[in-house]
Amino acid sequence: NYATSITTLSAATQSESNAFALFTMEKFGLTNFLVTPEKVLWQKDGQSAKSQLSYPYDIPNDNWWNETTVNGFDENYNYAGKTGNEDWKNDYLWLPSLTETGFDNSHIGIWETTTNQRNLMNTSTSNLGTVGSNKQQVNYASWLRSGRVSYARLAYYLNASGSSQSDGYVLSPRAVRPALHLNLTEVAKSLKK
Repeated sequence: NYATSITTLSAATQSESNAFALFTMEKFGLTNFLVTPEKVLWQKDGQSAKSQLSYPYDIPNDNWWNETTVNGFDENYNYAGKTGNEDWKNDYLWLPSLTETGFDNSHIGIWETTTNQRNLMNTSTSNLGTVGSNKQQVNYASWLRSGRVSYARLAYYLNASGSSQSDGYVLSPRAVRPALHLNLTEVAKSLKK
C-alpha cells in the first residue's frame, strides 16, 4: 500500500513495464537470488540509531518487527505495532533507513557508507524523471524509510551531497534509491549448474 493523501491508501499493482519489475516479479527469475528483509535479522530489530548514529533515541520504522516500544519516543510517534509498519519486510526492494546509510563522515551507519556513496551530485536531473500529473521535476534528494521523531508528517531523506535532512514532508516529491539483499550463495549455485 502507498498513501495517495493524508487519509487514503491505495494498493500498488505490479506491471512488467515498471523500472523495478525485474527485481520484484518472480516471472523474470531474479527474485530467486534476492532475500527479503524478513530473513535478515538485523532488519527485524537490530537497528539502533542510539548505537549506530550516536542519537539520543532510535528512529521509527528502521526495524520491521512490530515491537511495542521504540526507545526515546512518545507514544504518538512510535510506529511499532501500528498497521502497515512491517509491510516492507516482504519486499524484494525497500528504502534504506538512516541507521543503515548514515549521514556524514562521523555517522556512517551500519553500512559504513562514504559521503560519495550517499550523494547524488553526479546524477543528471533529466534521468530522475517526473512526479504526478503536473510533471514536476524530482529533485536530487532521495527518501529514506526512517520517520522523524517528533512529527509523523516528516521523514528523513538524503540530500544531493549525501547528508541527512529531516524536514521532508512525506507528500514532497523526492527520488528513491531502493536497496536489495543479493543472496550470493544462490547465485553461486546457479553458476555451477
